[in-house]
This record gives sequence, structure tokens and C-alpha cells, in this order.
Amino acid sequence: MKLTPAIATAVLALTQCSSVCIPCTRDTPILPVDLVLGSDAIVRARVDDYTAQVRGRQNGNRPELRPIRFDVLEVLKGDEVGPSVELQGYLVQGDDFNERTVPYDFVRPAGRKGSCFAFQYKRGAEYLIFFLRHKGAWTLYPDPLAPVNEQLRSSDDRWVLWVRAVWEGAARATQLTGSKIPADAIKPGRTMSHSPIW
Repeated sequence: MKLTPAIATAVLALTQCSSVCIPCTRDTPILPVDLVLGSDAIVRARVDDYTAQVRGRQNGNRPELRPIRFDVLEVLKGDEVGPSVELQGYLVQGDDFNERTVPYDFVRPAGRKGSCFAFQYKRGAEYLIFFLRHKGAWTLYPDPLAPVNEQLRSSDDRWVLWVRAVWEGAARATQLTGSKIPADAIKPGRTMSHSPIW
């Protein structure tokens, strides 16, 4: 078979394609209540800066993921959350608000480009972040295509108000009944076509 320019371009594109080229899929619906009940911590936090110097390397169509420090402004749920938290991502200039109706049932636009999660953050902007405690460290709640790190318009953003109301209602119901929500009752949709970058 003769290698034509079109075939060569297609082969090159396939070999150079990273996880950005593989679309993320789920086999379960995103249930916002499950995010609230299943996470170990939920915080409202403001982006500070990278915790290490950025080398500017590119990973496909986006900059290399680096640790970003967030100043914790409010803990809606969770214990032992310090004054700051760290997540992998990269800083951008523009906003990335979720245009869907609260309660959100899908990730903000930056997370809809094949990576399963939104990794971009705007310096100085506030985000509502859902965490899971993994091996003693806080990690982004691993629910692909879910609204686990949404940018907020204000401290009383409708998403914050909704999440707070659900958690306070669940905590009050637990207090009144003396029963707890079984850990296996909350099952995030972890099925995806590839593993996310943590």
C-alpha cells in the first residue's frame, strides 16, 4: 500500500492524539444529590496561584496540569479541611460558568472537551469544589462529567445555596432520625472510556 499524504496525516493524528481525543462517557446519570451526600468535603474556595513554577509545557491542546492553591472561604461539608487546598489544573484568563439550570447535572463547558473534568481555573475566581479523602489527602471527587468544581458568580451563587440546603437538610434528617446514610447508597458514575489525570 502506498503512503499518501492523507494517510500519513491520519496516522500522525492518531499517534499524536492524547486523552483529549478520546471522548469521556458515563453509564449512569449525574444526580446532584449524590454528589452532596457522597463527597467527603465541599468547600467554597478562591483560586490563589500555582504552588510551583510553571514550565509552560503543553499537553495536547492544553497547558500541563500543575498544582494550584485555593484559599478556603467556607466549608459547607467536611472535617479537617485546612485554610487552603490544592488541585491539579491550569490557570486561564476567562470565566467558565455553567450555563445549565441549578441543580447542575453536568460539568461546566471546560470539562466537556474529552477529559471528563474541568481543569481550568481563573485566578481570583471562586469555585465550589467537591472532595474525596484518598490516602489522607483531599482529591477532586472522581465523578466524570459531574459538576464537582464549578465556578461561582458570587458567594451566594444559586449552586452554593442549593448544595448548602441539601447538605443541611440531610444533616438535620440524620440528627432527627439518628440514622446515617449508608456509604454504599451513594455510587458516583465512575465508568469512563479512559482514566482521568489526577
